[in-house]
Amino acid sequence: MWSDINKKGLWKGRIWNRRKNGEVYPALLSISSITDKNGLTNHYCSICHDVTEKTLNDNSLRFEAYHDVLTGLPTKQLFYDRLDRAFLRAQRNNTMVAILVIALDGFKRINERFGYRFGDRMLQNVARRFRGVCRGDDTLARYSGDAFAMITGSPGGDPEYASLRAEQMIKSLSIPFDIQENPIIAKASCGISVYPADAGDMHSLLENARVNLRSAKKRGGGQTVWQR
Repeated sequence: MWSDINKKGLWKGRIWNRRKNGEVYPALLSISSITDKNGLTNHYCSICHDVTEKTLNDNSLRFEAYHDVLTGLPTKQLFYDRLDRAFLRAQRNNTMVAILVIALDGFKRINERFGYRFGDRMLQNVARRFRGVCRGDDTLARYSGDAFAMITGSPGGDPEYASLRAEQMIKSLSIPFDIQENPIIAKASCGISVYPADAGDMHSLLENARVNLRSAKKRGGGQTVWQR
């Protein structure tokens, strides 16, 4: 800051300021040097704008752009970004990364029977159950209507870790939901794909998981498919 003021006579930027009550807040600060007739600096003029509200709005818009409105989970766009990072990390560290794509069984019938508002409440409850299964660096996203996707990795590089996580997600739905005084038991199917055992790039990894999910659905649902 002082380097710019001394060289250019002006500095502008964001800072963290502190109010008299001790509260820290974001501010936009502008400092200009004022010189005398000989060109020597004798004063400084500072203008500080509180940008707390703008920062909150920006953060809110950023969150809304990358998170599902209904469940609060990352959207498909943020999921792809996290997958790219996880895949590069797995390649660099020679570890495994798995994709689990899990979708509810018979969700269309639930919507038709109870209505879309009921279905939305159910998706919110399912998202909370799945979120409770997440650990550490896991990424859980709402992939599409009633489908969710998880990126996970085993610290020890054991591919079977993916099967364990799938079992935990499906088991988390075993306790009935109480929605509008209607006890509902949700069932789900899951498709798994693991790098490097099943695919050498992240696009193939994701497609394998989706294919395995469709296979689980065709077998009657309520199960996990991992074709290796």
